[in-house]
Order: sequence, then C-alpha cells, then structure tokens
Amino acid sequence: MLAARELMVAESPAESTRRRAVGRAPRQESARLSRTACLGLLVLAVMCAFLVAYRHTALTQMGYRAEQLAAQLAVLQKENGEREVRVAQLGALGRVEELATVRVGMVRPSGSVTIASLGRSGGTVVADGWGAELGAGTAAAEGPAAGGIFGRVWDLLRRLARNTVEAARSGS
Repeated sequence: MLAARELMVAESPAESTRRRAVGRAPRQESARLSRTACLGLLVLAVMCAFLVAYRHTALTQMGYRAEQLAAQLAVLQKENGEREVRVAQLGALGRVEELATVRVGMVRPSGSVTIASLGRSGGTVVADGWGAELGAGTAAAEGPAAGGIFGRVWDLLRRLARNTVEAARSGS
C-alpha cells in the first residue's frame, strides 16, 4: 500500500492526464464508432426512402402510359372495325358488278363461255353457263363483248370481292 501511495505522489499532472486519456480512449472510440454507425444507418435509410419514392413514381408513370395505350388501342380497334365494314361494302359483289357494268361498260356473257387453255394441249374448251370456274394454268376470255384483258379483269374483280366478303365474315 505504501508503494501505491508513493507512485501516486510521484506522478506529475501531465502523466495523470495522459493516463486518464488512455483510460478513456476505448469509450471515445466506441462513441465515435456508434456515431459513425448511426450516420451510416441514417444515410442508408434516406437512400432507401429515395429508392421507394423513385419506384413509386416510375410505377405511376407506367400506369398512366398503360392507360393511354389502352385508350389508343380502343380507338384503333374502332377505326379498324369501321374500315373492315367499308372494305366489305366496297367489295360487295352487287357493287362490283354494278361498277363493272355501268362505269367500265362490261356486259354479262351469253349462255356459253369460251375458256382458252394456256396449257400444253393447245385446244379450247367451251363451258356452258355463267359460273364456269377456271382450272390451273388457264385464263378467261369471257364472251366477245368482254374481250381478253377485260375478261381477266372481270374474273379478278369477282375473286377479290368474294375473298373480301369471306374475310369480313370470318373477322366478325
């Protein structure tokens, strides 16, 4: 005990301050680490808040864009339906026939239709009736009034009108 008193008496005030500082160093370091950890957690929390706000904003913008695209799709589908009806009206067989007879001056062929074969046989075939269908590799010359190119155009118009009406029916 005597030695401890001598040691205490022999210390100078600078040494005792240093000793106290050394003794307090672990507390100050832990407090400093605690402050750094709190600051890091605060920064992390703020970054997470910004991330959540950004994602919310992005999702809201995507929702608005989806609504705009849905409205645009509805308008385009309505326009498409109107155009399909118009195509069906324009391609109706009665209208095509009227245009062909009135504007172009075509006439219905007589009871028999001459079909010229373009195949290797080289002969011609006479088919009775208006509804004679052409085979593969043949072309029509529908009656004397229609003539070569007019017969082909007439046949093309009939096929186009038939396909348009069938497409309009299958689409609805």
